[in-house]
Amino acid sequence: MKTLYLFEAGKLAVTTVLLFTFFAWSCEKEDGNPSLQSIPPTVNAGVDKVITLPESMVFLAGSASDSDGTVKAQHWTLVSGPGTPTLQNADSVTLSVSNLVEGTYIFRLTAVDNEALGNSDDVSVIVNPALTDPNAAKVVKITYSALDYQDMTYDDEGKIVTYYTQWQFVQNDPSMIKKITYRFHYNEAGQVKQLTTDEAGYPVNYYYKNGVLEKTEELNYKNEVGVRRYYTFEGSRLKEERWETNIAAGDMEKYTIRFDYDTKGNVIRESTFKPAKSGNGEEIYNITEYSDFDDKKNPDNALMRFPYLPGVKIHVNNPGKKVFKSANGTVISTEVYIYQYGVNRYPSQKKRKIYANGASPELTGVYSYN
Repeated sequence: MKTLYLFEAGKLAVTTVLLFTFFAWSCEKEDGNPSLQSIPPTVNAGVDKVITLPESMVFLAGSASDSDGTVKAQHWTLVSGPGTPTLQNADSVTLSVSNLVEGTYIFRLTAVDNEALGNSDDVSVIVNPALTDPNAAKVVKITYSALDYQDMTYDDEGKIVTYYTQWQFVQNDPSMIKKITYRFHYNEAGQVKQLTTDEAGYPVNYYYKNGVLEKTEELNYKNEVGVRRYYTFEGSRLKEERWETNIAAGDMEKYTIRFDYDTKGNVIRESTFKPAKSGNGEEIYNITEYSDFDDKKNPDNALMRFPYLPGVKIHVNNPGKKVFKSANGTVISTEVYIYQYGVNRYPSQKKRKIYANGASPELTGVYSYN
C-alpha cells in the first residue's frame, strides 16, 4: 500500500512536471525568453498635415518600435485621396509625398516585428486650393536704366500678350540698342499656342497632350525645326525638360534638365545632363542652385525660361542667391539678390550682384505693377 502510494505520488509529480514543461515551451518566444503574450509593434504615423496650393509636397515623419523584440520592416501606403501622388522612401518611417492636388489624403504606416506581428497607424493630409488674391499684381515694367528695360502688356483675363525688351549691348555706345518684341498667341483653352517676334526672330510652337504642355518647337528661317523641347510635369510642377538642339543642321545634341523643389514649391536645383561619352546612360553637364528664399511673392515666373512658360511657376518666393556650377561642382558664377518690397508683398526693387572671374558688376531693376 505504501509502495502504491509512492508510485502514485511519483506519477502525479511526473505528470505535473510534464504539464508545466509543455506549457512553458508553448509560450516561449523565438529568442528563447518565455512570455505569456507577444506584443505587436507600436506605430505612430505622425501629425496630420494641412497645406495650401501651389505647395504640393509634404514630409511625413512616423515612428515604429517594439517593446519585446525588433521592428523588421515598415511601409507607407496611400489609403485614399485624389490624383496619383508620388511616394518616396515608402519603406522607411519618414515619407516624402509630392504631386499632391486639392483634396484630403489618408496615408498609412505599417510595421512588422521579428515575430511577424503587425500594427499600423493613419495620418491625414489636407490640400487646400490656392488662395485667390483679388489684388494680385502683374509686372508691367522692369527698369534698369533709360535704355535698358522690359515692358509687358496683358489682356482682360490677365494673360500676357506682349513682352518688349531692349538693352544697350555696347557699354559706351548708347546707339547700340537691341530690341525684341515677343507676342503670345493663345488657343481656345487659353494656353499659349505660339510665340512670335516682331524683329529678327522665328516662331515657337507649343503642343499639348490631354491639356498639358508636351513639347515646344523653335523654327529657323527655313521654317524647319531647330530646337525641340519635351516637358514632364508632376501636377503643376515642371519636373523635367528634354532638349534636342541643332536638329535642322543634322548634328543633333541632347540635354535633359531635372528640377528639384523645396516644400513651398520653389525650384532649388536645376541639374543638366547630357549623354555619357561611353554611349551608355548620361552624365552631369552643369548645375544651377537657388537658395536663401524670402517669404514674399515672386513676380518673375512667366519670363524665367525660354520658350516662355506663362502658366508655370518656377519660384513661389524670391531667391537670395543663385550659384552656377560645372559638372565637377566647381563654382563658375554666383549671383546675390537683395530686394526692397512694396505693397502686396511683391518686390519693388531687385539688386543683382554677379561674382564671376573676379568681377562683381551690379544691376538694379525697379518693378512697376498694374
